[in-house]
Amino acid sequence: RRASSVVIYAPRDFGRRWLLPKLGDLLAACPDCQPWLDTSGAEVDFSSMEVSIGIVYASEAPQGLLSIRLAEDVRCPLASKLLAPDVALTDAEIAALPLIHDEGLPGWEEYFEQAGLARSRLPGVLDFSDSDASLTAAEAGLGVVLASLALAEREIEEGRLVPVSPRTSSSGKSWFAVTNAGEVENRYTASVW
Repeated sequence: RRASSVVIYAPRDFGRRWLLPKLGDLLAACPDCQPWLDTSGAEVDFSSMEVSIGIVYASEAPQGLLSIRLAEDVRCPLASKLLAPDVALTDAEIAALPLIHDEGLPGWEEYFEQAGLARSRLPGVLDFSDSDASLTAAEAGLGVVLASLALAEREIEEGRLVPVSPRTSSSGKSWFAVTNAGEVENRYTASVW
């Protein structure tokens, strides 16, 4: 580890969709630091790993660490303009489209239950274990994804994905940046923190 390294552990989808697009701004604000992004999926342990900052997905900030809430996981149905027009769809219209599921909560079943639509079986659902892959599938026009607005921020801003309903749901979780007091004594970590 170089002295100026700031080792950031993040979940793969969060690192790719939320953090990576912001790295240019980070480098401009902290030109002396050298970020090292690790998306290996390892559980962060400050006592045994080389880690400056960890990103955790949780209902509340972990105890015993310094933390900053980066983004709340609020979900909304999103689709490519190839699949859905640039107008809000009803829940029944959404239910009739191909659906993409990313194994995150809340899922489509919960979404349709909250809307008062009984959808115990969801035929034609494409399943992904990774939010990054599910968003990529939606961008390709393969279906509607119930996706985190935080992870799809750039795609929405650039018009590659559009919200097809104004209705959102919360997973009850957020992404938190965490570190410990020893790490923020390092001037490079402190500059990023």
